[in-house]
Amino acid sequence: MSSSPNLTTPENIRANAHYHTQPLAEIAEMDYIPATLQQQDEYVADLKVQLGEEKLQQLEQNMEKERKMQESLGDSTTRRLAHKLTGRKVKFKEREKQKDQ
Repeated sequence: MSSSPNLTTPENIRANAHYHTQPLAEIAEMDYIPATLQQQDEYVADLKVQLGEEKLQQLEQNMEKERKMQESLGDSTTRRLAHKLTGRKVKFKEREKQKDQ
């Protein structure tokens, strides 16, 4: 930025206009940054929610499998005990073998 004592104020402003327009143009080129940052933040938050939902679904599936396995084991134990008490232990073992095949 140069200032000459021979120039009037309006002439001085015109002479230095290019100096002031360059930073303004650079600032104008960066106007998109706040909106883009907000968009990226929303995208990351959405990804975190999706990841959390997937993790939750996976945990629910695991819990359901374990629950079914526990129920079947409980039923087997109850059936085994009932057959043992009623004297049909051999028949129960045959049924279990058939079920496994």
